[in-house]
Amino acid sequence: MNFTKLFVALFASLFLVSVASAMIFNPDPAIVSQSATSVAHNAGSFTVIFNVTNAAGANSGVANLTYVPVSGTVSSVSFSQNPVTLGNGTTATITATINFPAFQTGTISGRFNADDTTGTGADTLSNTFTVTLNTSTAYTLTKTAEVTPSQNGSLTLTNTGNQALTFSLVKASGALNVSFSNSNPTVTVGSTTTVTVSPTAGQTFRIGTSSAVVTAVHATGNQSVTFTRTGGFCPAGKVTTNLTLRDVELTSSGDEDDEWHVIDEVSVEVEIENTGSSDLEDLIVELGLFDSNGNNVADELDFTSEGEEEFDVGDLDDGDDTKIEFTFKVPADIDEGSYTLILKAFSDDVSQSSLCTDSVAESIQETIQVKSEDDEGKFIAFDDITVSPTQVTCGDSVTITADAINIGEDDEDRVLINLVNRVLGVNEIVEITQGLDQGDSKMVSFSFTVPQVADNTYTLDLSAEYDYRNGVYRQSLDDDVETQLKVFGCSAAPGTTNAVSINADLASDAVTGEELKVTTTLRNNGDKTALFAVTATGFESWASLKDISENIVQIPAGQSKDITITLMPQDDAAGEQSFTINARTEDGKIQSRQVVVQVASDSLFDGSSWTWVLIAVNVVLVILIIVVAVIVSRR
Repeated sequence: MNFTKLFVALFASLFLVSVASAMIFNPDPAIVSQSATSVAHNAGSFTVIFNVTNAAGANSGVANLTYVPVSGTVSSVSFSQNPVTLGNGTTATITATINFPAFQTGTISGRFNADDTTGTGADTLSNTFTVTLNTSTAYTLTKTAEVTPSQNGSLTLTNTGNQALTFSLVKASGALNVSFSNSNPTVTVGSTTTVTVSPTAGQTFRIGTSSAVVTAVHATGNQSVTFTRTGGFCPAGKVTTNLTLRDVELTSSGDEDDEWHVIDEVSVEVEIENTGSSDLEDLIVELGLFDSNGNNVADELDFTSEGEEEFDVGDLDDGDDTKIEFTFKVPADIDEGSYTLILKAFSDDVSQSSLCTDSVAESIQETIQVKSEDDEGKFIAFDDITVSPTQVTCGDSVTITADAINIGEDDEDRVLINLVNRVLGVNEIVEITQGLDQGDSKMVSFSFTVPQVADNTYTLDLSAEYDYRNGVYRQSLDDDVETQLKVFGCSAAPGTTNAVSINADLASDAVTGEELKVTTTLRNNGDKTALFAVTATGFESWASLKDISENIVQIPAGQSKDITITLMPQDDAAGEQSFTINARTEDGKIQSRQVVVQVASDSLFDGSSWTWVLIAVNVVLVILIIVVAVIVSRR
């Protein structure tokens, strides 16, 4: 074979092979569609769909896809298929996801290359896409620190758009006056600026809360945050790390512990701890109740605990703690509304600006609502119920007083108060006709004589009727209020007792028409404190009983007590007379002593010497003839 012909044949063969393995991408990767022509600057991504075609009329080939930027910043591009294998004359549709960082402006544009891995070089393509980034002036305003007595507040402005922003900070409303470390901050794209918010110097801070609404003003829209300064009970806020208040427990006799009605009984218990390494002396815990205007009205509460609103803790060694309790009644004249209950602890030895802590600093203050009673069956309440005496015997006079209080929602024109006990025969009525306005109180009083009844503790019921219209009371209390009376010494049990001994001495002249006083000494012969009911009998034919200084006597074991029995002799009672002193024990047994007196006629007092002699003799005789005779008495 001719060498020249062989070379030509080999060259032609290689050429054909090379042509068969190459791809021609015709046309350029065509942009089919875009997910958007414009997007938010912080959208993060968008997609572009394009076609790649093997138009070479040759065999299959493989192409690598790449992204060529034209404008904007792209963080990454991913393709639904890469590399791409294309047969002769076939087309592949490719989805490209374009990921981009936020805060850009302008456009993001680019094109795609398809490089033939089996060819002699890359194909440079020219079809491009373009996406516009929308303009944004978005931002956020955040309160990052609250204003307190010991620190300033702060806020942050964060630019979440793609335009630099300049703001004007103003206090829009509120009683708290504040100033700003920068009242016209400029915040660049994607950045955050912090501004300090300070209470204005010279203003007076009240107990409770004061607020300031702070507004960031911008043409594209304003945003606001509220700063609230809670004024503490300590004048300078908490100024110690060694003294702590904790575990405040609030309980009320009403339905809700933090919702009070008039005459509710309230208990506030708190623990105080010395957390330091040295002893603290003369500690005081004070309770404050502040109304919505910041006024402390604790001194208006009816305290039943010692020291009223101040509790004297005394000394507290390092590491020690103790619990204290305040107890009080909600007064009738307290205003309805919202209150804040705050406690503080300080030393009476040093200034509160040097050592003080309060429950505001410990975040344990309590919010209280004082309300009038809205249950129609509870509009009248009773307080300060007094029974005098609390222990009586038959024939004694008893007085019961109480404050009737209107705790309801309406003024009352008239109120009827009733005291009842059927066994004692008590059915007493007092009518308040001058009106009882909301929150007002009026004392009512009842008196009765104890009849001959069995020894017992009797319950007397107080009730009220109100809502008076057209001569009719339309409402009454759902539940009566009970008070008790002990009746003692009326019932006699068989037998006598040696538990008590009785002595008597004449304490006045014995003259008709004048008071006759006898001092009676009772001695408790038992081994424990005991009650004795004292009565006088047997005088009825010649005198009347004016008074027994104490009908019910409580005497400790082994001790004595004097009482005075006062009789009024009748005009015709001259001569020897007698009566009996009785002392009855709680089990009904009795000890009695008879007293005999020589009563002189008041006609003897004519000024003559013989009259005075007779009087003197009579007094001597009276003293001598007081006899002590034990008499068994049964009733």
